Amino acid sequence: MNLSLESSREEFIKCLNESVEAFYNNKLLIKLRENTFTIKDYHNYLLSILHQTLNGPLTFALSGANCTYRHVDIRQYLMKHAEEEMNHWRWVVDDLKNTGYPGADPLNQFPPLDCQAYVAFNFFVAQRFPLARLGIAAMLESIGAKYGKQVAMSLKKNINLQENQLMFLFGHGDTDVGHSQEILDVLDAGNLTPTDWGTLRYATQVSFELYNRMLESALK
Repeated sequence: MNLSLESSREEFIKCLNESVEAFYNNKLLIKLRENTFTIKDYHNYLLSILHQTLNGPLTFALSGANCTYRHVDIRQYLMKHAEEEMNHWRWVVDDLKNTGYPGADPLNQFPPLDCQAYVAFNFFVAQRFPLARLGIAAMLESIGAKYGKQVAMSLKKNINLQENQLMFLFGHGDTDVGHSQEILDVLDAGNLTPTDWGTLRYATQVSFELYNRMLESALK
């Protein structure tokens, strides 16, 4: 992993694209391709991402609040994106409910350990390198744009789920395409320094590793 504090836009984009391609080998997609994905796997996936979606908007807002005057437009985008994402966790709760999840209310429990690590890194970035929160967002939105609708359609077919049981995946599969380009446009207009691009690249690398691990551990 490149630990340099300086980088370029090209290196950031390369890191972003490599992360999206590497996600093809995530256990979630492998199980779908092998047709071994079960309703229990789906529940474990939803339980893993619930606290991510619950806390994600808070870290967008915190990042916006911590941006300097040099990044006013980035700050405004972060605050706007926080509002847009604020209630997406409810899709996850509804998907659990609509598929008959039998366990205790996950909102009254700590997140799975690897989910805690991912969420904690987002809060760290929001505090120390706030504009780099958009690197994390670009990674997730790009993965969602490429794989979200594909995963939703596979689950609909392979384990006979309906659209009201796949609200999170279908919702993000549609919106992430536009969001991933929006983020790049905002960054390109931000007059970023090599250090800014370096923190974006590093946040993207680390967040992908943590996110990938979060889903892998959920599908053991």
